[in-house]
Amino acid sequence: MEPHDLGAYEDGEDHSYQPLSWRTDPATSLSDWDVVVTWEADGGGEETRTYHVHKQTLAVGPRSGAYWAKLFARWADGKAESEMRLDAAAAACVPALLDYVYDPRGALDVSTATAMPLLHLASYLGMRSLYDALVAFVQRDLRPETAAAYVAAADRFGLDRCRAAAVKVCASHMEHAPSLEELPPDLFLLVARSEDRCCAGAAFSRRVASYYRTRAADLEDPGDFLRAIGAVSYTHLRAHETRGNV
Repeated sequence: MEPHDLGAYEDGEDHSYQPLSWRTDPATSLSDWDVVVTWEADGGGEETRTYHVHKQTLAVGPRSGAYWAKLFARWADGKAESEMRLDAAAAACVPALLDYVYDPRGALDVSTATAMPLLHLASYLGMRSLYDALVAFVQRDLRPETAAAYVAAADRFGLDRCRAAAVKVCASHMEHAPSLEELPPDLFLLVARSEDRCCAGAAFSRRVASYYRTRAADLEDPGDFLRAIGAVSYTHLRAHETRGNV
């Protein structure tokens, strides 16, 4: 049986589907809330970016955040706007966080460099699903090649368990783990004094000497630094200097 000709809907408007997004013009997406993110710029002063979002998307559903639900429930300011003051690295990750919230599949754009800032935001905003997704990513990504970056980033955001896990990886691969010289002295000491440290003797001394050579300008008192490590003496470093290694 042939279908009947019942006519088509015509009103001259474009009804092509556009998924809801914070990136869409707020007048088109009917945004009902602005999030103003402020952070300290590298050169001093402050920078600000405003995100035009939707309360229901942020506060309800599988990728919502408890922070938003509580904020919207008690908000009585009369102004549909709230401010968040963030660390610069966390502020840079807000677009990725919002993309995750709005994506129907919950796709997450994350890397070694953004995992800890995003985990900090997930904890701060009460986003359980995002937190779990990030923990799963770090479980896969934390390895000798990335561990030093995780130590520094986790320390920056006060993520103590992540820092401890990354220190353990650095320490257990200390002889060959890359990028340890990029750690500030207090974090290098955590690795060098870890009970999980796998290298000792000459191998350990060479690694400390390499750090000393690279970061000597950052050491307020080299003697205190070496005594804190407790395994390398000035005599050993002088021997490296004599051979041109320091």
